[in-house]
Amino acid sequence: MSRLLRSDFYRLFKSISFYVCSLILVVLVSGSAFLTEWSYRIIAESQGVTSTSLTMFPDGITYGLSMVSGGQAIIFMAIFIAIFVASEFSHGTMKNAVSKGFPRHQIYLSKIITMITATYIMLFLMFVFGTISAAIITGKFGELSGDFVGHMLMITGIELLLHAALTAVYVLIANTIRNYGGAIAINIIGVSTFGVLIYQLLELLFKNKIRFTTYSLQHNINYFSPSLTQSGEDILRAVIVGVAFLTVTTVLGILAFKNTDVK
Repeated sequence: MSRLLRSDFYRLFKSISFYVCSLILVVLVSGSAFLTEWSYRIIAESQGVTSTSLTMFPDGITYGLSMVSGGQAIIFMAIFIAIFVASEFSHGTMKNAVSKGFPRHQIYLSKIITMITATYIMLFLMFVFGTISAAIITGKFGELSGDFVGHMLMITGIELLLHAALTAVYVLIANTIRNYGGAIAINIIGVSTFGVLIYQLLELLFKNKIRFTTYSLQHNINYFSPSLTQSGEDILRAVIVGVAFLTVTTVLGILAFKNTDVK
């Protein structure tokens, strides 16, 4: 397992697509902070009020956390994971790993661990650069009081779990499709767009008696905002959804990979 992880992490940090996606994500997160501040300043000037009364984020840390929970990384995760995993089949590296006798469940788990790490790096960069950008704009880094730190750690932990679960979904799709063009399309259109519609259709079928959308990964990722207070029921639901998706998709992926003829 350690040899597989070393190989996958070597490929990760040699991957141009990983650096390109991370760079674009950082630019978008930082740029959106300054664009938001500029637009609110224009609105303030047109209404004759101070721009501070219309600010969208009070300090750096709040904005940084909102970027993590806002789901901005999802599309970049969908693209990079599809490229990284599916290219293993087109370049023949997957066949090499299988032919060397590595257990298939270890090969698959290595991909999961590597892609979760890549996702966490993206989220960390979003938080750092988002916090710095908003701190420059507002002049406030944010107070690290006991209650806020606890709330921040809770949000971070849940977001890491939910993003890990979404990563497992993307890895399953890429490992099944084996073509990064098709995997990207399904990850973005199928999971991010059509998947949401499925939950909404289920609610219509059950006449809104069950709120199926609250059990989707994207809903829970977007729900945990630093400016909102979540109940214990919300936290429990998010944890169950994250663990369920992570476990089920990983098991399905391993079973499918074991029964796949790698060429």
